[in-house]
Amino acid sequence: DRLRILPTPDDIASAQEDRKSHSAGVVVGLVPASRYSHKEWFEEGWIALADRVRARGAVQTKMFCAATEVGRFGQIAAASDSRLLVAHTPEEHVRSVLSVDLVVTVDTALKHVAAYLGRPVVALYGHSSPEIWGSLSSKEVAIRSSVRGEPCNNPFRCELGNDDCMRDISPQVVADRVLEILMGGDSWTSIS
Repeated sequence: DRLRILPTPDDIASAQEDRKSHSAGVVVGLVPASRYSHKEWFEEGWIALADRVRARGAVQTKMFCAATEVGRFGQIAAASDSRLLVAHTPEEHVRSVLSVDLVVTVDTALKHVAAYLGRPVVALYGHSSPEIWGSLSSKEVAIRSSVRGEPCNNPFRCELGNDDCMRDISPQVVADRVLEILMGGDSWTSIS
């Protein structure tokens, strides 16, 4: 089977139907998972981000995860009052991305899918560099850790042996960037 990320008419219709199922004017997708744990942001960060963004108005947060990650990320979604979108296939991830206005993500493949699909992306970079691992989208905003002057860019392990790089990224800084992108004057605007 080949990976399909080009949305079909059914994907678009499914995403539009999903959007009708809630009343929030703006939907922010949260992607907490990475194949490598040192690329993941801390649980409290996701919860604080969702709380801060929702506190500003009519916004809903959705947390994306694969079927194998439900136990771990289901708890974060519940604690952050985010709707959990579980994907069993890459195509379901595409539909999830299509159903949101903006994606906040760690450095992972779904970041590139979101950028390809034209969604604004706020990407969190701890040990990695957006110059090397970023998407080619002009709609990607990179938030970098300041723990090290230059990131180690090792995709397989943290050279420091800890999660300080990711913990250094402040939920308030991320929320401010998300709100900057989404706020249009005094009211929310949907980016589609």
